[in-house]
Amino acid sequence: EDKDYPIYCRKKGSHVAPEEILLDVNELAKNQKYTSIGSFSISPDHKLMAYSVDFTGGEKYTLKVFNLETKTFLVDQIDNIIGSIVWHEDQSGIFYTPTDEKWRHDKVLFHKLGTKNIDDKLIFHEKDPLYYVSVGKSSSKEYIFITASGHDSNETYFIKMTDPTLTLHLALPRKERIQYSIDHNGKFFYQYTNDGAKNFHILRTESNDYLATKPWSTYIAEKKDKY
Repeated sequence: EDKDYPIYCRKKGSHVAPEEILLDVNELAKNQKYTSIGSFSISPDHKLMAYSVDFTGGEKYTLKVFNLETKTFLVDQIDNIIGSIVWHEDQSGIFYTPTDEKWRHDKVLFHKLGTKNIDDKLIFHEKDPLYYVSVGKSSSKEYIFITASGHDSNETYFIKMTDPTLTLHLALPRKERIQYSIDHNGKFFYQYTNDGAKNFHILRTESNDYLATKPWSTYIAEKKDKY
């Protein structure tokens, strides 16, 4: 049967296992003139579901957290967010980006589950109005990455998942017309960048005791005839 909205499902252990419906947006949209899901994310222990929804069309989303075992909503609810919902690996809370009255998203906050929103920790605030921020997680799940992006340049910071203070560390400072993205796996940071390579190349450096001044070595060289 055709549906207007997606249905989020999962199977445990095998593709032939019984299907579990996590969120049927068609049910959520009943009696609503407008419905849009912004982000959807399952906690690392697979017990909680976080999603953001907009019922007005104003592109300002409300974050909700649902317990998949008890089938009940947690008291945690955050209005006026945009962008990704990123779980801390210890399930203690969520990183998110709020949006203001001008739809700017220039901050990243951390919400600890079970606490008041007013107590959410400000992790990063981008002061340049020409830049916006985003938050994500490394492939290794050992780091949180926060990136401030402009028209043709960006700057990324990282937080060690094991750091209870959630202290930011600069990966590389922004430079005019230089773009880069960072990931982590094993014992290395990997950088995809056009710095010194018009068609981009991939560099890497050891992540242990990393400093922004640490040298990077070529991992995959630029191909002059290919982007």
